[in-house]
Amino acid sequence: MGKVRTWWAVIVASALGACTDGASPTGAAPAAPAFQSSRACQPSVQNRLEHAADGLLYTSESDYPFEFFCAPAQITDTLTGEAFRALAGVAADAPFEEISVDEFFARHIERVDPNDAVAVALVPRYRELKEAVFETLHEPRVYRVGLIAVRCYVVGTDRSGNVAGLTTRAIET
Repeated sequence: MGKVRTWWAVIVASALGACTDGASPTGAAPAAPAFQSSRACQPSVQNRLEHAADGLLYTSESDYPFEFFCAPAQITDTLTGEAFRALAGVAADAPFEEISVDEFFARHIERVDPNDAVAVALVPRYRELKEAVFETLHEPRVYRVGLIAVRCYVVGTDRSGNVAGLTTRAIET
C-alpha cells in the first residue's frame, strides 16, 4: 500500500527523543510508547485516511510518509493539547505546539513553488487528504512534538471517541 504503513500505536518515544531520533537529549533510551495496540478505531476511518495519504510525503528538510495511528480512548468532547499529552505520555517539558490543519497542509496546498511541476501536480492530492481528515475526524488539529525531528500528529477522534489520525515527521534545523 505504498509508503503508508499502518501503526496501531503512536510512537511517542521518537518525539521525546526528537533531537537524536531515538535517544533522549541526555543519551538515555526513550520511554516506551504510551499508547497500546488497539483495533478500537473504525476501519472506515483507517481506510479513508490511508487511501488519501497513500504515496504522499510531508516535505520539510526531509520527506516522510504519513502513517495511520489509533488509540482507544473515550474522548466525549474536543481533544485538547493537555488531554493529548496525557494520553500519549508526552513529558510536560517536551517542546509542544498546536497548529491548525489548514496551516499544517499550507506548504503543500497554498505555498507551493509554482516552478515545481511535481509539487503543483500533487496539490489536488493534498487537498483530498485534508478533506479526508476533516470528514473522518471530529475537530481535527495538529500537535507538533519535539525539536529538529518534530513529530507531527494530525489528530482527532472517531465517532466512538477513540483518538486517531496520521503522524509524520518534519525536519527543522
